[in-house]
Amino acid sequence: MPDANLKDLRAVLEHLLADGRKIAKSKLYADQRKGLLRRQPDGTFRVRDVERYAASLPLVSAPDRETEEAQHYAARKARAEAEKLEEQAKAERFRNEVRAGKYIPRDDVEVELAARAGVLATGLRTMFETSLLDFIHVAGGDPRKAPELLSAFERQLDAALNEYSRPMDYEVTFHDDDAADDARD
Repeated sequence: MPDANLKDLRAVLEHLLADGRKIAKSKLYADQRKGLLRRQPDGTFRVRDVERYAASLPLVSAPDRETEEAQHYAARKARAEAEKLEEQAKAERFRNEVRAGKYIPRDDVEVELAARAGVLATGLRTMFETSLLDFIHVAGGDPRKAPELLSAFERQLDAALNEYSRPMDYEVTFHDDDAADDARD
């Protein structure tokens, strides 16, 4: 808009006030008479001339566009702070639930599952080794007895899986690492 023109001194005054400049109508008229603000032959004022003139005037407040930007920034900052506080509260609630025993640390569960898988594998190997002669006897070396062999195998496998899936008692150990984290916050 630097090449645009303002139609008269009233438009110039409105432009200056909207830009946050401190100026009275009488000062604007006096400055124009002194030649500080040049009128074009058609009676208009070029915006770039008005902006040069405005640079010599004090600011009464931030221009509207800067005020809007500041308001948007303040709103974004307030939203971010609210989200941060909400996340901190959520994290604190979770830490309290962990302390209350509602959650088991993932590493502990993974270690326990790995140990149980090892027990299952060992149990299946042991079952095959100790029952191998029984399987051979059940089948009698006869392929027609394969269903009986399969049934015996399934019984043994069910027994091993039942042992694997029995309820377990979990022991949860809490470390005071949360206190160190809280001290850093």
